[in-house]
Amino acid sequence: MPCLFLVFKKAIQSQVEGLVSWVAGPRIHVELVPGNQNVAFTAFMWENFSVNEWGDRFTRATHDTLSLQVSQEDHDRVCNFMTRQVARRVPYNYGDVLRCMLPERTVAHCEDVASEAAITSLYCSQAVVLALRFSLEDEGTAALRESLAALNSRLTTPQALYDAVAPHAEPADTFIAREF
Repeated sequence: MPCLFLVFKKAIQSQVEGLVSWVAGPRIHVELVPGNQNVAFTAFMWENFSVNEWGDRFTRATHDTLSLQVSQEDHDRVCNFMTRQVARRVPYNYGDVLRCMLPERTVAHCEDVASEAAITSLYCSQAVVLALRFSLEDEGTAALRESLAALNSRLTTPQALYDAVAPHAEPADTFIAREF
């Protein structure tokens, strides 16, 4: 069965990452890696949404990885969603990445993104929430979809995404060492 890897960065390498960790939890960034490809989709500050070869930048010391088993159709829909965001050159979502680190009562008025057509910018965990929410349809992902529905993508930190997905996924230490 195909899988999607969610790779969560936990190593702090800058002052910005230190601030994110202090405010939002130990997992500070997330990338989505299709199980059959040597690429990672994500949003980095100061860049448009992108896809890059992941090479050797993910290690057990710096990243936690979750594996989601999905149908081939769901896998392909997630990859197609991510590829469309790359092709659209969607910019980084600075406003919402800051909002997601504020106390919930101060940002409760933020409405979630209702459709793919409504996406104007993305940050890392927001992109993954929306990709999974808009793409997963198989019966086997019903519980995960329910967990994702409870999240406001505009306010979801990488740590909150990890907490929502972990009960439906497997830790994937072997991902980091595998060869393509």
